[in-house]
Amino acid sequence: MTPITMIRSLALAGLVTCFASPQPATAVGDLLSPAEAESLGLAEVWHRQVGSIGGGRAIVDLRLWVNKSVQLEYIEVFQKDAEKSAGVLQRIPTHQKDLQGKPLGKAEAERLAKLSVIKLKRRGIEADIRSVMVDQVRLHVLTADGLVATYDAETGEQLWSMRIGKPRLVYGLMGINDRFVTVLNGTTVYRVTAMESEVVDPAGFTVTLPAGRPLPPIRPDGLAIHGVVNSGFHAIIPTSQGGIESHLLEGITIEPGYERFNGRPLAQPVTFPNSNTVMWSTDRGFVYAIESGETPIGRFRLPIDGNAEGGLTAASDDRFFFGSTGGRVYAVKASESGEVLWNRSVGEPFYQAPYVSDERVMISSAYGHLFCLDAESGEAVWRQPTPDVDQVFAHVGPHLIGRDREHHLMVVDAETGEVRRRMRRLFVENVIVNMDTDRAYLVGNGGMVQCLRPFDTELPRFRREIEPLPEVPDDEEQVEQADAAPAAPRGQPDPFGGDADADPAVDPFGGDDPFGGDDPFGGSDPFGN
Repeated sequence: MTPITMIRSLALAGLVTCFASPQPATAVGDLLSPAEAESLGLAEVWHRQVGSIGGGRAIVDLRLWVNKSVQLEYIEVFQKDAEKSAGVLQRIPTHQKDLQGKPLGKAEAERLAKLSVIKLKRRGIEADIRSVMVDQVRLHVLTADGLVATYDAETGEQLWSMRIGKPRLVYGLMGINDRFVTVLNGTTVYRVTAMESEVVDPAGFTVTLPAGRPLPPIRPDGLAIHGVVNSGFHAIIPTSQGGIESHLLEGITIEPGYERFNGRPLAQPVTFPNSNTVMWSTDRGFVYAIESGETPIGRFRLPIDGNAEGGLTAASDDRFFFGSTGGRVYAVKASESGEVLWNRSVGEPFYQAPYVSDERVMISSAYGHLFCLDAESGEAVWRQPTPDVDQVFAHVGPHLIGRDREHHLMVVDAETGEVRRRMRRLFVENVIVNMDTDRAYLVGNGGMVQCLRPFDTELPRFRREIEPLPEVPDDEEQVEQADAAPAAPRGQPDPFGGDADADPAVDPFGGDDPFGGDDPFGGSDPFGN
């Protein structure tokens, strides 16, 4: 073989090897690119790093919360004689920061909006301005190194952060409400204020205390497990001994409430936002409910077929939904006696809590079949369950966003259950369950969070009605209530045989001296002095 023939043979062999060798697979990612998001009818609102050392694997808990105590105001410039959603030409947040880092304020936002109206009029467009109030949506994050941080879920702006506890100990799931964030670390429950507050100092000046301030920790009597639930004015803490402890969120609990139940809690108890009803399941085939009012008390115990291993999902009107290992899906109303609204036999075990949106219950079985049931009747909404679905975690526009059993992102039609897209390039490890707004949140392996929204909803659409958190009465109101309350109810028998309905201002001795009006010692010194 000549050298030239040998070179040609080697070149041909190399070319054949190049075509025969497998092409490199598409890199697997965990966030959507702008083009991919657009193909799904979504737009990226923001993305930012929220994890710490260890990336996404170091994130212990990620939770969305609609804060009814903080409302954000927007000044909108809208076109007259146009639909409300399509007619908005400009939207100016009153909390938008100026060049000095201070909020614009309503007056400045209205001035800028009126200036836009004048400019539009010169172009022949008739416009006007209006004010829109929106509840603030927050994203709370807890990491394995003790970082507790809160972000504005619509902008990604960090509101506050702090480190608590001992990272060498295990962290549990957070308890959240408008005013407090509670974190279980080892055998201690830490309380952190979630909002700013104003107090009057000894000199009489009003001082604003920032959010993210630690309060004295709570040390439960039992061994706390799973995490904490903030319900009403109490922190509800499940223990490994089959009990539930209740401690005040604000102030010091002298004697914590304690209720013992049959079995060990299988998951963190759940409550609807700002509700006083808490429910959980045990490993003895029971579901329990308590009322966390002024003094938390047990409501009822409900036996179920199997165990609710995946926990429960709370909905409005004191309703709770869950699936059991016995192959049934339950809807329970937490009344005094525990009313089973419906229970449906599916024949497949469930190990996850359902996703509830628009009065529909979506729950995936252990075999990966996603069922959609009517929340009121329990009847099937879809003609057949959707296969190969691990979990649904968002409802965006007409689609449900979830992941398949291999944790790849998938999009399901909310009306029919048909799979619209399955993106095997995108791997979903951490999940942020959002049943409150029409946003989807993806978490990358490096700790990056991406917020996605439909193109036509710049402001969030709220999917469930949440009542505001009751105000805590201050000391003066408590004193006034105590002064207004009678010392003892009328109509009770007098232990001394008197008239219970008599005027308490009347002298019980009839105005006479019980000793006859005379000095019992006759006016003399009883000691003879």
